Amino acid sequence: MDAALIPVRMLEAVGFCPRQAWFRFVGSDDVLNVHMERGLRRHAVFDEAERDTMSIFRAVPVAAPVLGVVGVLDEVRIEEGELWITEVKAARPSRFVWLGIELQLAVQRLALAEQVARGDWYGPPLPPQDRWRLRVYFSASRRYREVTWTDELAARASAAIASAGVILDLAAPPPGRVDRACYQCQVIDRCMPFESQLLVEATS
Repeated sequence: MDAALIPVRMLEAVGFCPRQAWFRFVGSDDVLNVHMERGLRRHAVFDEAERDTMSIFRAVPVAAPVLGVVGVLDEVRIEEGELWITEVKAARPSRFVWLGIELQLAVQRLALAEQVARGDWYGPPLPPQDRWRLRVYFSASRRYREVTWTDELAARASAAIASAGVILDLAAPPPGRVDRACYQCQVIDRCMPFESQLLVEATS
């Protein structure tokens, strides 16, 4: 991977918390947590039915040097004149698709569009981009949630890429917000070691 390009999956961390993004992608703390490990195991059996009625591509590499990102799309599906970009998550679905996943999907769409425009698509002809759709698949519950593509989301995705670039250049983690989501964060032991110990003591 070109070191100058930002990993697409970093955008989810940027949407969650800039400190998490720093610890994972600068502080080399991007270990496989339980949810990530379950998700990887389920990729191989995800939605294998009805292959004769659609084109399905999994683990699609994308590189978008103009956009400044590189990554892998979990799934690209062409069906009934529409293209679906699907991000697979092992976590259970919440009421809404949270910002980090929206940003990750938006950047995937932008990156695929750049790659296709460059001529680096060797599959079947793709539908026009106004028929490209985004969604997340929660494998624990086997449910989809669609993410609506808007100009606002595109602008937020571009801003998140810029923020990720800044974070990658930092020598120390940036400020972050503290709320209940911190106790579900995979880097809490490094980011908030004292608070993490208090949580362990309170629940033991």
